[in-house]
Amino acid sequence: RAARILPAYYLILILSTLLAVQILDFKIVWSRIVSGVFLVSHFHWNTFFASELDPPLWTITLEIWSYILLPIVLFSIFWKARTVKAAAIGMGIWIVFLQSLQPLIIKFFMTDDYLKGWEWGWAGGAKLWLPYWNLASFFTQFLLGACAALYISHKKSKGTQPSRKYDLLSLAGSLVAFVLIQVRLIPGVPDAITRQPYLSPVYAALVAFALANVPFSRFLGNFLEMRFFKRVAPLSFGLYLWHYMIMQIWQNKM
Repeated sequence: RAARILPAYYLILILSTLLAVQILDFKIVWSRIVSGVFLVSHFHWNTFFASELDPPLWTITLEIWSYILLPIVLFSIFWKARTVKAAAIGMGIWIVFLQSLQPLIIKFFMTDDYLKGWEWGWAGGAKLWLPYWNLASFFTQFLLGACAALYISHKKSKGTQPSRKYDLLSLAGSLVAFVLIQVRLIPGVPDAITRQPYLSPVYAALVAFALANVPFSRFLGNFLEMRFFKRVAPLSFGLYLWHYMIMQIWQNKM
């Protein structure tokens, strides 16, 4: 994962900084660049967006830390778990533990109100996002993905055959997730119940549930194996890294 993520991340971090200075006359904030290079930018609001020209890079450092924590957490589960049920329970305990940290993180690490808000730029926006977005809330989504992987692995080991039942389960999870964001989502604003942005972890859990059932479906599995999706899938990380920077340059030059 490091070989796939870090070279592209460092390239876009350096390039977006140079372009921001040369083309858009942005000022370099060295604390953001340095923290981005050392993958710790997400720990403080002033460095949260390491690149103002490509702010979605904020997720990369959280992903790297999640990849570091994932094998540690999985080892703590599987070194004693002897059954799939025990492993699932271990996953659940870790997810509950991480979610129980959320109110404590919000209480003790809340940002002050000075220059707080998107009208004050990316740093002001980061003050709104933190501490609601943090490693505990972000890593919870990784473990939900791990739960989906455990489910898929277990089903495949049992020789589960494709069935319309799994189409229905996947569609149900997707539909509930879609309705949920239509009813409750305010982009970038923490949910009133979960106190996390983008309805995490409920939305992430619904998506994980939907995706976990796709490999055993009849229609959806074949649909997602279309040539278009198979072509886009290996390019998706690059598209994610580059799209916002291109949009920003285009918008500022129009």
